[in-house]
Amino acid sequence: MPTVSATILVNKPAPEVFNFLANTANRPKFSPAIVSSSPPQMLSKGAKGTEVRKMGRRTITSNYEVVEFEAPRRFVMHFTAKGMDVTATTESKEAAGGTQVTVKVQLKSKGLMMWVMMPMVTPQVRKDINEALQNTKKLLGG
Repeated sequence: MPTVSATILVNKPAPEVFNFLANTANRPKFSPAIVSSSPPQMLSKGAKGTEVRKMGRRTITSNYEVVEFEAPRRFVMHFTAKGMDVTATTESKEAAGGTQVTVKVQLKSKGLMMWVMMPMVTPQVRKDINEALQNTKKLLGG
């Protein structure tokens, strides 16, 4: 099960950064890979929704559920899509000069086809995470 993670320092207080990341209306703003996230909501434990993502030239629809939520520190979302389960953990903590944000994504293939494609999917996920964190920093002015 491949795991991808990235960390960035955002020059804003942890609650502000956490609230921005935990609002699904912001997800397409900071992540170019996300086409839509519905319903627009502040995440909380047990919250459910649907997300549409671009993966290369394909569009993938996944359902999610928030399985852990500890504001303003951490939330964990579990995504289920055709051929893959994904667990995404977002953590924020106060750091010198702002907030350290870490996103860790665990990928689990469901079936032979996705297992074969995993070496191609993993680098794309790494790129998407890094781009989303850089955009978060820019959007929050930090």
